[in-house]
Parts: sequence; C-alpha cells; structure tokens
Amino acid sequence: ATRDEYFAYMKSLVLQHGGLLPEASLGGRRGLVIVDFVVRDDGTIKRINVRSSSGYPDIDNRVAQMVAAVGRFPPLPQWFQGPELPIEFYYSFP
Repeated sequence: ATRDEYFAYMKSLVLQHGGLLPEASLGGRRGLVIVDFVVRDDGTIKRINVRSSSGYPDIDNRVAQMVAAVGRFPPLPQWFQGPELPIEFYYSFP
C-alpha cells in the first residue's frame, strides 16, 4: 500500500469505533483532539497518548479509546523502514 492508502485505512479502522463517542455525548460541543500513538512493525499499538486536548477530557478519552479499540493495525508497509511508526490522529467534532 502507498503511504496515503495505509494512513487512510488506519483512519477508517479507528472511525469504525465511532460508537464509543455517540453524538449524544457531545452535547453540542465542538473541538479538536490530537491523539498520538506508536504502531510496531507487526501492527500492535505500543502506546496511546492525548497530545492536544479538545478541552473536554471525556471526549479526549473516548477518542483514545477508539484508537485502542482497533487492537492491531495492519503490519507496517514495506515503504516504511523502521521498527515503529509514530502516528498523530486528528479528530474534530462534531
């Protein structure tokens, strides 16, 4: 997969867990949260961290849970040379 294809697929996997952040829980709030995490060469997630808070800890935690719910991403593609790939996931709401 190309770089863009791999990242788009990763994003789609995270967004499949959008049920962890139902629209009703947003309560009309708006914002952006940035979650960073590290994917190992086998696709496992090394760590998840809220890098930039939306100002709403409950929403920040839910977005981090969406990443964790993926469990394992596809193994790192051949174009990436290294044992771990740091990722920043931007989630704006609503």
